[in-house]
Amino acid sequence: MKKNLQKGFLLIEALLVTLTVSGILLYLYFQFSNINNSYNLTYRYNTVEDIYAVSDLKTLFLSTSTEESRTQLQTDVDSNLIKEIMCSSSTYWNPGSVCSKLYNELNIQHVYVTKADLTDLSKSDDLKKYSETFRTFVSHTNYDSSIGYRIIVEFNNQRAATLTL
Repeated sequence: MKKNLQKGFLLIEALLVTLTVSGILLYLYFQFSNINNSYNLTYRYNTVEDIYAVSDLKTLFLSTSTEESRTQLQTDVDSNLIKEIMCSSSTYWNPGSVCSKLYNELNIQHVYVTKADLTDLSKSDDLKKYSETFRTFVSHTNYDSSIGYRIIVEFNNQRAATLTL
């Protein structure tokens, strides 16, 4: 009779150890999964190289646009939440041939101007018409509720970066 009780104890002990180890392994898996996702987002968005590229583009934009065209851009962004600026859009700037060279050299796909506070844009239905990279970037971008505008650059290699204007 004593041996039968020991067999039951051994079974219960094995189950408890298995459940404990399984619980610890599940916890570690989810922790490392979160770390890996955060690392991937950090690698794809706002890297140092990409921020320098946005800075170069911002400098070109500010040096080739007039005060009137910047005011027009701000008006358009205020009414539409987002506005794409292209090399060919002489409405907002006049970069000449430098722009297309810069776009090619920096591997730029799209350049957008938005409000500095992305709250309205992230909740907008219009966001669905943009690429997955852009939507993910907007939803994961840390932004303050400051007044002003920001330039968002989407690169061909599924990366993105932003700076305030």
